Amino acid sequence: MYEIQKKVNALSEKIDDLRNEIKKQLTKKQITFAPDDSLRKLIRLIPHNKYTVNLLYLSLANFVSAKLSNNTILFSGGRTNASNYTNLQKQYSLVTGVFTDKLNLPWNTAYHSGCNINRSLHLVFIAGGISSKNKAIVFNNTTNTIATKNQLPYSTHSHSITQVNGNPLISGGTGNSGDLSNQYMYTLSSDSYTAKCNLPQGSDCLATESITTNNVSISGGNLNNNNLNCIWSNTSNAITNKTNLSVPRWSHTVTKSSENKALFVGGIGSENINQLYDASADTFTNKRNLPRNIKEHCTKLFDNKTFLISGGNTNKQICYKLDENKFYP
Repeated sequence: MYEIQKKVNALSEKIDDLRNEIKKQLTKKQITFAPDDSLRKLIRLIPHNKYTVNLLYLSLANFVSAKLSNNTILFSGGRTNASNYTNLQKQYSLVTGVFTDKLNLPWNTAYHSGCNINRSLHLVFIAGGISSKNKAIVFNNTTNTIATKNQLPYSTHSHSITQVNGNPLISGGTGNSGDLSNQYMYTLSSDSYTAKCNLPQGSDCLATESITTNNVSISGGNLNNNNLNCIWSNTSNAITNKTNLSVPRWSHTVTKSSENKALFVGGIGSENINQLYDASADTFTNKRNLPRNIKEHCTKLFDNKTFLISGGNTNKQICYKLDENKFYP
């Protein structure tokens, strides 16, 4: 009898450990539960798919998306058809599939860009764009407020902004005199811009992405040379040319998947092509083709190497799981 009781006690401890671990995971995914829920009830709360993928609130292109937390994303502005722009901002939860209204942008705009500069405070830097030109703001998702910042050193749209050590790097775009090669870094604490080395060419509709702490992937853009593929170093403020893109791209997305690796998704000239780029080896690996032609969209990485691909002249969203090389739903 004593041996049986020992086994029962050991099993009870394992059940308690499992309950606690499930509670931790449910908390991370913002799923509510009662403190005294049984193991069976907790297991039932585990969703079949990690994320809920619902349609966007509008058909969008040339808009901004910024990851706010492990499971939430901010959508800002964008083009709703050939000529209409919006100032709507919405927060989307991948756990519940619910869109929450946020404070609208001060202007209707598209072809702008932005990035999250402080995830713990949910600060998003948004700048440039058609009709917003050289304007810059910081949206605070926690307080749902917008602060106007110093204007960009130049008017631009169809540019790209990525975060480098908490500071937005603004690259290229189109200005009054055509495609631009300018690069500037913005510092929130001083509300100022610092010029960085120019791009190898004037480029609009390009993609930039931080793939290490100090290195930024720069690719595509510019109708005359849309095979551009290079790395900018924040340490040396220098650009190193890499192997040309295997397919021409502009209005595409590049999203970091792990250290020195990034997923290249869609874009004009490569609408259904999905590739993983390894900057260390300077190689592209073809992945499963996109289920539809995609351009002028947004892509963000979430847990378990899951990428959410949103919009692109449509209200559709889809997830791509890199480790399984498949799309859902």
